[in-house]
Amino acid sequence: MVKTTPKKEFLKWLEAHGLSRERVQELGIPEAWARLNKLRIGAARYPYAFEFTDMIKGIRSAQQLKKRLGAEAAFYENTFRADSNGRFRVRLKRLHKWPDGLKSYSLIAFECPPGKQIGYARFANRNKVFVMNVFQGKKGANAPAANKALGRPWFEVFMDRLIESYRPMHKMGVKLAMYESDRAGNLQKKIRDRYFSKRLRTRGRSLCRTTYLHPLSFQKKRVQRLLRP
Repeated sequence: MVKTTPKKEFLKWLEAHGLSRERVQELGIPEAWARLNKLRIGAARYPYAFEFTDMIKGIRSAQQLKKRLGAEAAFYENTFRADSNGRFRVRLKRLHKWPDGLKSYSLIAFECPPGKQIGYARFANRNKVFVMNVFQGKKGANAPAANKALGRPWFEVFMDRLIESYRPMHKMGVKLAMYESDRAGNLQKKIRDRYFSKRLRTRGRSLCRTTYLHPLSFQKKRVQRLLRP
């Protein structure tokens, strides 16, 4: 198991990438990263070096890094805020075991009513592109009951919350995209068609599957409404 990067090593790493240790400390960047990880994975720790590599790309100043960390922290804070009507809840699920036995860590769980999980999402930590690499319903969940309680499909309510929460990152120029494999189910296709562009940004191979990256579609009126202040 890779050990967590100690604070001093973390600061040295930043300094080696052109961010002065004094400025990093002055702005409270180690604390800002710990705050983000507390929201993102449930543990206020410093990042592994490999986690930080993508985040640092394109960032030229400690002030810019502080804003980037704050924008992503705001995404999770807004995502986890309580529903005003108490119809649903979104929270962090640190560990989830899928029906096939595979485990996933640090998922965003959607519950309707609160306490009954319906679906999950997860995002990859990047600098220029914030990638939704998981969006999946829970097997055996009573989705029709959730849809009735919400007045529309649960996955639309969940995605609307996620995109609204993405606004601070959008203002910073961070793009939102979703991964899709060639074995994607109907739910992923519905999400793609409602919110994302069918134009492929990149294409790659993963676990013997072809995967696609769809950017958020700013041409869709639904997306325009969600990103409006």
